[in-house]
Amino acid sequence: MMHTASVVLAEAQGGQAPGWQGLISFAPIILILVVFFYMMHRSEKKRQRERQQMLSSIQPRDKVITSGGIYGRVLSVKEDTMTLCVDENKDVRITVSKSAILQKVTDKGPEGESA
Repeated sequence: MMHTASVVLAEAQGGQAPGWQGLISFAPIILILVVFFYMMHRSEKKRQRERQQMLSSIQPRDKVITSGGIYGRVLSVKEDTMTLCVDENKDVRITVSKSAILQKVTDKGPEGESA
């Protein structure tokens, strides 16, 4: 008797099982969320790849800015660290982690903008 009632109910709802209707109504939202998270993950990977390329392209005599806001000229590059000269008149040198480098400064200014 209970089975007959669920079959009648399923036929009344367009031939689908009772639980599927609610799930199908959420399908567009689920699809949008999946696409959104995929695009976020993809853009984050691209940003990480660009940062890694920037860090690997830094050579001695390049100017950089650290995440602490210190401007300096690269004196040497090692595997995980860089030695920066922050005041050429007084020969002040600091050693920083590569991960502390925020950006490379070009002759035109940070990120290629006019100084």
